[in-house]
Amino acid sequence: MRSEREQRAQTGRGRPVTDGATALERPAQQRAPLLLSRIGRRARPYGLILPKLAFFGVFLAFPIGWAIELSFRSGSILGKMQYVGVSNYRRLFSDSLFRICVENTLEYAVIVIPLVIGGGLVLAALLNRPIRFRAFFRVALILPTVTPTVAAVIIWIYLLQGQGGIFNEILSFFGLAPVLWLGSPHLVIPMIAMIECWRGVGFYTIVFLAGMQSIPRELYQAAAIDGITGVRAFWRITVPLLRPVILFSTVVATIFNLQIFDSPYVLTQGGPGFSSTTLVMYIYDEAFSYDDMGYAAAISLMLMLLILVLAVVQLTFFRKDVEF
Repeated sequence: MRSEREQRAQTGRGRPVTDGATALERPAQQRAPLLLSRIGRRARPYGLILPKLAFFGVFLAFPIGWAIELSFRSGSILGKMQYVGVSNYRRLFSDSLFRICVENTLEYAVIVIPLVIGGGLVLAALLNRPIRFRAFFRVALILPTVTPTVAAVIIWIYLLQGQGGIFNEILSFFGLAPVLWLGSPHLVIPMIAMIECWRGVGFYTIVFLAGMQSIPRELYQAAAIDGITGVRAFWRITVPLLRPVILFSTVVATIFNLQIFDSPYVLTQGGPGFSSTTLVMYIYDEAFSYDDMGYAAAISLMLMLLILVLAVVQLTFFRKDVEF
């Protein structure tokens, strides 16, 4: 008879062999659930972001890809479009109206972005103080932002009318001649910028105010011991700690204001002449007025490239001193 040690060696360290899995097969069956569990844990994050990826693919990636494909074609969107290669892009560099629209858009953005960022900082600093009727002032600032653009712009049209407008009535009261606020090529962009500052400064004020209220009050109390209060505390404590918020707001303002469309379209329809025509208005006209979807797609991609370059420049040069 075989010894007990030999039987244990044959049956797998003393464990009896059952009618089911053998001793060599059981570890593989035990590893399978562990493997499936490990795969499930790794796949769970991707499952959570799948709805966002689907949204991005349907509403962002697909339209961008379609615009790229359209930019190499010419013809009506409802008719037959033919492949023209880089002709649309070659046309851009010889299109004087495209250059005018780029200049108008950049001029508008250069005026608005510093004003809404600087004005938002100042107003947020004032509202961050314990003043009376602070809630009322917050609502008054955010009200122009949430007001429908067309309704707000129509009010401004009546204010800026050449004959009978409130602004010109005030000038006439002081014996001054009326001004064509929206009819002068030199004034139309600054006036549109003024209206957009009035509409947008409240949004950035609320953003900066939220950032200021997250700064610990102990920092100001410690600085007050050293005699740093008021404006000095604002520049030495508030502004440095708000750098992430300022960077975010600047990038957002750049993206928003380079896509300006509704205000100049309702105010002037791009006039006088083309002195207030922006890039998005030009895209709209080429796509829906002249039915040249290929050229409109090429202009859209140039605008996207311009926004991307400016955003990357801002993040590259200003993020060095910013900690998130």
